[in-house]
Amino acid sequence: MRRLHALAVLAAIATVAALAPSAGRAQPSAPASAAAGEAARLRDLFAREWETRLKEDPTLATSVGRHEYDALLPSMSLADLQRRDAMTRGTLRELKTIDRVALSPDDAVSYDMFKTQLDDRVAEFELGIYQLPWNADSGFQTEFAQLPDLMTFKTARDYDNYVARLHAWPRLVAQEIELMRMGIRRGFTLPRAVLDGFEGTMSSHLVADPEKSVFWKPFTSFPATLSAAERERLRTVGRDAIGDAVAGYRTLLSFYPGEYLPHARATLGAADLPNGAAYYRQQIRHFTSLDLAPEEIHRIGLAEVDRIDKEMQAVIRQVGYQGTFAQFL
Repeated sequence: MRRLHALAVLAAIATVAALAPSAGRAQPSAPASAAAGEAARLRDLFAREWETRLKEDPTLATSVGRHEYDALLPSMSLADLQRRDAMTRGTLRELKTIDRVALSPDDAVSYDMFKTQLDDRVAEFELGIYQLPWNADSGFQTEFAQLPDLMTFKTARDYDNYVARLHAWPRLVAQEIELMRMGIRRGFTLPRAVLDGFEGTMSSHLVADPEKSVFWKPFTSFPATLSAAERERLRTVGRDAIGDAVAGYRTLLSFYPGEYLPHARATLGAADLPNGAAYYRQQIRHFTSLDLAPEEIHRIGLAEVDRIDKEMQAVIRQVGYQGTFAQFL
């Protein structure tokens, strides 16, 4: 249930620019037939990997308008994650067999963007980031609560698919808990300092009346094409399914204070995590597209604060403001 950041596009463009020959220098060009063949291979790989990604992440499929997996939630067992990692590495190996030099500039950008995504997924698996499926204010438990707004409700089948996903929620919760237990065993957890009030992301779903749940929303109105009898059937199965959804959140809420919170780390910085330096560098690449050391990122930040401060001071002088800097802010 994870997505590409827009800054990765800039990374791909920057990569292409860095690899391009100097202006004015002749560069070899591949024969048209070879270029077309490599482009076709690239696009075929894109298409196959995309179909696999949708199958492995059914909620992603739903979000992009593909509904053949609408009754499913992703499986997050360790075996599934290992299998997906092997598939990613296989896709990466196949990508590297495509002659990038033979591609058009547009296809070369696509090649680089795709490679960036695959490299990122491999690094995330190696670092065990899957053992941290939530952060200070959100996570898989809040994403699931958005299900009523994510899905389409036009037919009885749409409702039955939704019901199937609600029934599957306890299974996904159990899988995510096992992954977090792996993180607990090696000290890969959130800082305790950021977790005050975090239980609200789970406790808010513990309702005795299914009709008070956020998951009841689709059952408050139905398409005109559904008969009264069908509507009543769907409400009945919906109440039962919401019971399972609530049970999943109850299990998660029991795990959080009983097992997770006591093992939340006392430190704050990502560098303090197991293999923290490598994790920090990977997160910089993931979120900024830059392959820079944390110290360099910090230096750039301090320089930018200083630059902006000087510009603000210049504005204060320009307008003749007589108050303090804090008052100016």
